[in-house]
Amino acid sequence: MQGILSKAQIDSFNIPVYSTTRKEMEDLVEINGCFTIEDMAPLIHMASDAEKCSKHLRAGMEGVFKEHFGSEIMDELFDRLTRKIEESLILSEGFLTPNELFVILQRKVGN
Repeated sequence: MQGILSKAQIDSFNIPVYSTTRKEMEDLVEINGCFTIEDMAPLIHMASDAEKCSKHLRAGMEGVFKEHFGSEIMDELFDRLTRKIEESLILSEGFLTPNELFVILQRKVGN
């Protein structure tokens, strides 16, 4: 965040995120051997406006950001995020691709 954070603070921040593919999930369940997949579907989250999107991210990520950057900048950070979302196309229909899976597993008998 220009003028609020140092380059070193930003460069040292990392959130490793990985979303598995449908095939990878199927393979993992098969390797585990204890379950069968009863149903699997992508989850698509569409926030209706920039403020809701920003609040959703704040609810899930604020603790991580506070720990790294400090609590004093949180309001400014999420205010800026809301403005950035408003300026972007992220809320446009068709922009988001599913990156989470909803999976219903059935335990195999005897496991």
